[in-house]
Amino acid sequence: MKYYLTLIALTLLTAGSARAQEMPPAAAALVTRMASLQQQNDSAGIAALAEKPGGSFAWLRHGARGRTSGWRVAPLLLPAPAGEKPVPVAIFSTFHTVESIGDRFYRLKQTDAGWRLGDEIAETDTLGYRVRDHRLKVRYDLPTHGVTISVDATVERVSGAGPVLLRLSSDMKVDSVALGEKAIEAQKAPGAIAFAPPRDRTFTVSLAYHGTVNHPGSDYVSEREAVLVSYWYPHIARLPAKHSVSVTVPKGWLAVGEGDLQDRTDETTSSTFTFRNEVPTCFFSLDAAAYTVTERESGGRKLSCYQIRPDAVRAKAGLDVVEKALPFYEARFGKFPYSHYALVETAGPFGGALEAYSFATFNGGAFALAAAHELSHTWWGGVVPNPYTRSMWNESFANYSDNLFRRLTGAHPDARALTGRHQDTRHGRGDLTRFQKPIDGAFDTEDFLENAVGYGKGSQVLAMLEDLLGTTTMMRCMRDFYERHPRGEAGSWEEFAAAVRRTTGQDYGWFFSQWIERGGVPVLKLEKVRSRSRGGRYEVEADVVQVGEPYRLSVPISLTSAGGNTVRQTLPIRGETTHLRLEADAPPKALSLDPEGNLLLAGAETSENVDPLSFTFASTPGGG
Repeated sequence: MKYYLTLIALTLLTAGSARAQEMPPAAAALVTRMASLQQQNDSAGIAALAEKPGGSFAWLRHGARGRTSGWRVAPLLLPAPAGEKPVPVAIFSTFHTVESIGDRFYRLKQTDAGWRLGDEIAETDTLGYRVRDHRLKVRYDLPTHGVTISVDATVERVSGAGPVLLRLSSDMKVDSVALGEKAIEAQKAPGAIAFAPPRDRTFTVSLAYHGTVNHPGSDYVSEREAVLVSYWYPHIARLPAKHSVSVTVPKGWLAVGEGDLQDRTDETTSSTFTFRNEVPTCFFSLDAAAYTVTERESGGRKLSCYQIRPDAVRAKAGLDVVEKALPFYEARFGKFPYSHYALVETAGPFGGALEAYSFATFNGGAFALAAAHELSHTWWGGVVPNPYTRSMWNESFANYSDNLFRRLTGAHPDARALTGRHQDTRHGRGDLTRFQKPIDGAFDTEDFLENAVGYGKGSQVLAMLEDLLGTTTMMRCMRDFYERHPRGEAGSWEEFAAAVRRTTGQDYGWFFSQWIERGGVPVLKLEKVRSRSRGGRYEVEADVVQVGEPYRLSVPISLTSAGGNTVRQTLPIRGETTHLRLEADAPPKALSLDPEGNLLLAGAETSENVDPLSFTFASTPGGG
């Protein structure tokens, strides 16, 4: 019965879409007014037009790669079933780099005070539809930074009975929309396409669009090279999908796309390359230039380096890292899904390096520095995808994997996973600011504070988990996460926590709760340190105090005696104050909390030149 009612609703929706639908004049006037306010950078004025007061429009100041925001506001009508009014929507759009924030869509609502901004249609709201596959065709107009693209996108109705709402980079202007071979009326605005779907559960929508792509630091088309990475294809909620891409480039150029090269056709003045990626991923990358290619075989796979400025030393250094890191990761995490992997240089300017699962793009060809990190994204971000709409958990995993590879293949493979924390003159208090945002709320790599916790704190939390579980168990947890992840769905911290619970048979929810869901780090200090001698032994007592909401910790303690011996103990801490007692066979010299920096923590504020995490005894204690 439910499915039958859905079909009726879809029939009415399709029928209703045939009639011309217009934005109510007063609603259109509201959008025009907001566009004027945006040109004046008056975000407060826009916020005042919201139905619900107090909403934050701080995102209007967000600019890609630190540039001015360039937000535009445009109207769009969401189609509605017969007998219902279409829903006016305000589309706020601008160019966004991959792994950052997206455009913002707001329903417009008629109130007693007139038309106002109503509820947001969050980017994570699929409206009940998923894009499952793309078949893309790409052509460039290099002198004008232009690109022309067509796509057949396979859309699945998961639960929806209303309109389909696709998102697309606002660089692009949509020329046509069709279902099957029949052109349809679709509502279009920069950043969005909306249309009434057919009755079928799965259907293909065909789009043709074009645009100018010239964003130094991210996406660009030039007479030297072309790099497309940021939402140049239609998507819903950035969720994973398979894709093919057929790209035509000038004769003498090569193209690199995700997945397997299925075909190459050479004409008099051009070449066309067709790639297919059967691994559903959230982001599609496409590079093209007149590359010089260095190749080698390793472990039955082809490893390649594509360079615009040939440099044999750099190519070898990058491929050496991949040749060593790929089997390292595969042995610990699970099977690598491709028969090849490539390093691709961009002349740029490009923002560092960016993973594409069967290859990665590197600014300036400095491959060796970031190759292990980008390669690890094939597991963390590729096979287990992350859309960057709620979290950047996969950056934590990639940084951790890179560090794991370097540590276990380096000179000190038995070293603790995390060392050297809070050893600075401020005793780690800088982390209270740098790591102030919770990890599970950080998703925007363009935001300094979110970037810091996503890459930095997250990887260090995973290192602490390894120290807690042991390396062998940690690797079993990561393999379980990778191998049991449902393909084509987004991964999450919660899913990894479930893998840890399955693998260990224990609930580590407390660990993830305090480290992933909370901002900041624990703040500790030593208080009431005292010592006494008794029967030839020396006894030291102290209180370990947590400032603020307590964490559950196991803190290494060291007591150094005048004779040069060191007593070590791990102290379980559960509340605000924990008492410790240690004994030594010589007069005590120094007492330290976490002396090697194996935990993320900060020392409490103290008077000048006083270390809150250590205590130096002034003289030999007297009798007790």
